[in-house]
This record gives sequence, C-alpha cells and structure tokens, in this order.
Amino acid sequence: MVSRVFGLAGIAVLAGAVMAVGAAGCSNEDDGATATDVDAGTTDAGRDRFVPDDGDDDDEPAESCASKDPVDVTTVPYAKALRSPGACSTAEVATLSSYYDLNASTLSVAGWAASVSEACAACAFTASDAEAWGPLLVEGDSFVGANRGGCLEIASEKETCGRAYEQALRCMLVACLPTSQGGVGTCRTQAEFDACRSDRAGLLAGPCADAFASLQKECGAALNSYERACTPSGAKYVFQGTIPAHCGGTAPEGDGDAGAADGG
Repeated sequence: MVSRVFGLAGIAVLAGAVMAVGAAGCSNEDDGATATDVDAGTTDAGRDRFVPDDGDDDDEPAESCASKDPVDVTTVPYAKALRSPGACSTAEVATLSSYYDLNASTLSVAGWAASVSEACAACAFTASDAEAWGPLLVEGDSFVGANRGGCLEIASEKETCGRAYEQALRCMLVACLPTSQGGVGTCRTQAEFDACRSDRAGLLAGPCADAFASLQKECGAALNSYERACTPSGAKYVFQGTIPAHCGGTAPEGDGDAGAADGG
C-alpha cells in the first residue's frame, strides 16, 4: 500500500488507510518521476473532501495524466476502527499537534508518543498491521499516516463507510501516480501530479467512478456531514480530527476495558 504519508516506498504494499491525504510527491528526474517522502498523510486537512465542485470554472482543462481506465481499489486493505473513549484529553491532542509541528522533519514515533500519557499514546498510535486501527498508524518508529477512514467509520457507525472512504481516497492517488511509482497514471512532474490530484470532479467521474459510487452507497446522503465531523474548523492536520474521534470524549464509568472497545 502507499506509504501512509504517500511516499512511494509503500504504494504496492502499504495496507489500508489513506491516512489522510495531502499532496503526494512526484519529481521530474532523468529516469522519470519518483515519489517523495512528503507528509501527505497529515497536512491539508480539508483538501480531499468529497464535496462537489461548484462548476463555475470556464477554463478548458489541460489533458489529464490520470489513468484513462477504471481503478480497482476493492483489494485495498482496511482494518476496523479501534476506540478508547477518554484516553486523550483536548490538551493532549494539542500537544501531539505541537510536537509534530516542531519535529516533523526528524519525527520519532517513540518521542512523539512520550509527549502524552501512556493511555493516550496507546490509543493514538497503532501498528499498520494491527487487526484494528486507531487514529495514527505507525511502522516501527516511523509514522505512516492518519487513519481518516476510521473517523468516517466512527461518525457513520458503519465499517463499510470507512472502508469505502479510504478506497476512494486511495483511488485519487493511484490514478495519478505513474506506474513506476505503483500507480496507473502517466504524471511525470510535480506540476502534472498536483493538477491531476486537484481535479476531483474529473477523477470521481472517470477512473475513480466505481470507487465513488461505492462510497456514496456505503456512506449515503450524510457523507458530507461525516467529513465535516472529521475535519474540525481550523484544523491544520487530519489527525486533529481523527484522534478525538478514536480517543477523545469521556471514558464509560466503571468500564476498565473501554480502551479495547470496537468503534465499528
């Protein structure tokens, strides 16, 4: 699967959540495009919402480098949402955001987790190969992305909605990345890739039409409200919405096993 930060290294094997999409990278080098390890998994919290465009752009679009064929994302792995109500306080969510701000370029998951209580860290960080996913997915000491699909699952109370959401987000990435980077598009430069990823309407009506249809079926008419619930006003990072969904709120009284509750 694509690295949860959408660095190319993982696109073919990284399971599951698009972990919150941002701006995966593509560069024009002598041997073609190569993805970079930019933090597409966390930044730009609202960019990839499935809100229809207003249709008022009269400019003729350039030929897209997106795949001309439908993208099959039905095999994209997804794990049910893991919830631990009350594990992280509002202050701890702010601490996690601040720590990331200051240490993103040299981020250590161990150090990041140590910035909050053990209970909060246990809820917030989940191995990417776990049977259930919390809000932040990790591989060893590396952060690989925010689990936005899990937040949609919690908001909708439907595991199939969260899964379809991740598959649709993944589709909009894979449709633009070139085959050399595990995608099925023909983008060769960062500018081409950015333009391709920005054309949500074209992607959802073209190579990702099947994924979008499944998303609409599974999440229904309330899709936009689910997205808004997972994207707090003013959020800079996607995980500012996913952590409270999985780990916020109030722990059930007298329930010592609340941390293992299944959000699906």
